[in-house]
Order: sequence, then structure tokens, then C-alpha cells
Amino acid sequence: MHTVAIVVGAALIATGVGHGIASSLQLLELQSEVNQRLSLTEKFEPLFWSFLQLMQLRRLQRTLVPESPRYGKALRFAMIGMVAFMMGLALLLFGLGVLHSA
Repeated sequence: MHTVAIVVGAALIATGVGHGIASSLQLLELQSEVNQRLSLTEKFEPLFWSFLQLMQLRRLQRTLVPESPRYGKALRFAMIGMVAFMMGLALLLFGLGVLHSA
């Protein structure tokens, strides 16, 4: 039983990481779409993704490329990834005996 929990937990963690990467790729594609519509001096190129940077990208997306579905896709990938990662971590810890069932 514990072996199954370990395997499923590891698979869910890998799925979560994959969805996190897919979310980042969607944001990078959206950034590219936005930058195509901006002048060279106004390019949106953050050093890292913070909440404020995401809000700025969302504002630019609404005004410059409102038809782009990438921001919504990125949010969905991120949410699925977080849930899968957390469930996988819980299963993995349970399978390893760190979490004990009552």
C-alpha cells in the first residue's frame, strides 16, 4: 500500500512541476505578444515574476492583446500544478511514513 502511495505521489509531484513549467511558458509567450506591440523603449522584460509584475502584464494584455487566452491558460496551469504538487507531496510523505494515518 505504501509503495503505491509513493509512486502516485512522485507522479503527482512531476505533474505539478510540469504544469508549473507550462504556466511559465504561457506567461513568456504572452510577454512576447505584448512586446511585439510595444516600442523598443517600452518593452516589458521583468527580471523575475512577482505578483506586481503579473498584474502589470495582465494590464498590458488587456489593452494590447485582449483576444489572447494565454493569461487564463497560465492561471489554470498554475492552479492545477499547485494542487497536483501538494497532493503528491502529501501522498509521498504518507508513503514514506512521515505522515501517519489516524
